[in-house]
Amino acid sequence: ISKIPFYNDLKRSGYACETTLEQVKESIIANEKPVFIMSDNATALEEVLPESNKFVTSEWVQGLIMKANEEFNSAELDLLSMSIEQQLCKDAESAVLNKYSTVSRRIENLRYDQGVTYWKRTEKKRE
Repeated sequence: ISKIPFYNDLKRSGYACETTLEQVKESIIANEKPVFIMSDNATALEEVLPESNKFVTSEWVQGLIMKANEEFNSAELDLLSMSIEQQLCKDAESAVLNKYSTVSRRIENLRYDQGVTYWKRTEKKRE
């Protein structure tokens, strides 16, 4: 439980702070459309997602930036990458975001709350 009431309200409402790889995988398979995934762990995603589904990650964006100009330092690369990623999400057909994330909240505002859903916690089945 957080000392910040806002986060406790989100948790009580069922929103997920962390999204599991399995949730992402299931969502991509169900969607059957190309997907851009903002992630700080793109390598883990690439290991579990089926090759038949078309997706790109944050590493793809950073790779394109580095091809254009290899002289960015790490902080510049991160900032430029995050800005481009937010624009990609803004212009997407739909966006599944994280209610706890300030970046997600900015994307929500850029999209004027249109076509936005949020990751929810999944209840584990007890056997």
